[in-house]
Amino acid sequence: MWMEKTCDSCGRRRACHSIYYRLGHAEGPSLVSTVLIAFGVPIVVFVATLSLSGALLAGNDSGRGAPTLVSFTLALALTALVVLSIWRMTRKPTGRGDGADEVQR
Repeated sequence: MWMEKTCDSCGRRRACHSIYYRLGHAEGPSLVSTVLIAFGVPIVVFVATLSLSGALLAGNDSGRGAPTLVSFTLALALTALVVLSIWRMTRKPTGRGDGADEVQR
């Protein structure tokens, strides 16, 4: 409602409309799989690792919070490794030629 009133009084409403129309009809690859890999996989890995390690350490009587702390640390470490591996597999060279996209060994 407020946008219609704002657009009606704007002198550039035709240009604005055409820009948003072109953005909405832009051609390009689907980003669904990339988004699922980038955000979904780390969350699933974290939750699965946390629940599995929590179940395995549930019978351990080493202390009150020790199994929870160990489970959380293990899940965090494994999730960090998964995120790092996804980043290394999906990064693309920039092609700048300054060596920034070269893998250091």
